[in-house]
Amino acid sequence: MKMEREAYWNRVADELEEAAGRNDHRVLYRTIRRLSGKTRATDDNIRKADGTFARSAAERLERWKEFFSEQYNHESPQGPPPEPLSIQTPRNAFLDGEPNIDEIRKAVRSLKNGKSPGVDNITAEAIKAGGEVLLRRLHSLISLVWQTEVIPATWKRALVVPIHKKGDSRECKNYRGISLLSIVGKVFMKIIQTRLQEHREQTSREEQAGFRPGRGCCDQIFVARQLMEERIRCGKRTVIVFIDFKSAFDCVHWPALWKSLEAEHVPWKIVRLLQATYNGSSSSVRIKNELSEEFPIKTGVRQGDVISPQLFNIVVDAIMKKVFDGRSGVQYGDNQFLTDLMFADDSAIFAETDTEATDIISSIAEVAESYGLRINGDKTKIMTTDGSEAKVYLEGVQLEQVQEFKYLGSLLEEKKVAATAEVNSRIGKASAAFASLKWCVWEKMAYRLRQKCAYFEH
Repeated sequence: MKMEREAYWNRVADELEEAAGRNDHRVLYRTIRRLSGKTRATDDNIRKADGTFARSAAERLERWKEFFSEQYNHESPQGPPPEPLSIQTPRNAFLDGEPNIDEIRKAVRSLKNGKSPGVDNITAEAIKAGGEVLLRRLHSLISLVWQTEVIPATWKRALVVPIHKKGDSRECKNYRGISLLSIVGKVFMKIIQTRLQEHREQTSREEQAGFRPGRGCCDQIFVARQLMEERIRCGKRTVIVFIDFKSAFDCVHWPALWKSLEAEHVPWKIVRLLQATYNGSSSSVRIKNELSEEFPIKTGVRQGDVISPQLFNIVVDAIMKKVFDGRSGVQYGDNQFLTDLMFADDSAIFAETDTEATDIISSIAEVAESYGLRINGDKTKIMTTDGSEAKVYLEGVQLEQVQEFKYLGSLLEEKKVAATAEVNSRIGKASAAFASLKWCVWEKMAYRLRQKCAYFEH
């Protein structure tokens, strides 16, 4: 028995060492997660809406279908879609031209290996293995779709896999859905996304850093800290509102999205192709290789689609452009002004007074609702740079004031410019991660020192 156990741990050690050697983080993390006991299996004992437990596989599938149908279909706003502010940018003729084979080749190369396929069961590896022969076939197919604006049914259907987040694993609300889309459909959308990205860099708000090349969370965190440091040093009180939108990506009103694309001068060919993809789209929930019945999707940007972050940014930018039109924001540095910082829907709003902050958040709530988005008042927080009391209201309810807030993973504190708490928080997380591998890695005699060092570095 002892020899078999040692042989097992030696095999695991070799597997981890090989994965670390080829920088295969997916295999590395998956194996370590399995060893540390952090599994994400879906619980068979799922509660139904009435509080009772689903007794059979059919009942479980029906419950998951019911849950995700509610998650992906939200009430649409009443009345006609809003009219976004028009962008003074000429239309780009390149955007609506038929894709060439080089674009398809680049899109195929960008596909990540090891990803689960959609309903058509075609993997990225299979497409890449097809070489130039398959590329020419793909070119013919995509050209036909581009000309006819008819989207294959398999491209419009998603497989939703529930992934447990935290909390009671018997409650559906403690899961998030991972949508698996057709890989061939992803190639098509990657072409549109690449074209749209170039256009978006001319029209995107400077305050928006989400899903943009050369920008990221670190940029927003740096600017937030710089602004707070400057305002604290100069003794200028600043009210910061950290906005939380309810299920933002799932709530976008489609007519408002099409209007926003039009305002950004995106050619109608692209808009019609996106409309054809969205109209009639559906999902099925997959649990242990069993599928639920299909259910329609009528709101939100598509889960798992490469272009969805850009489409969402277009909507959020349209909202913020209307709200901040004519507003200067707070001053910092040499005659510089800032109204807000955004990373997709993660928003930090800056104001000099409580009244101004209340006015801004009320305007955002009003405009956002016409686009299908709603602010979560319970999770929206306020903080002041000098620690003074602030009274900011949303729909007549006073928002909670906090002394510190984790913005984009970084801990911001009132009255402090040093990042001591942030550094301590990072050290604590690293220590917890290190301790979780104590019995399954660090204390295993089967692992050689160089193997343990490799795990530590990764």
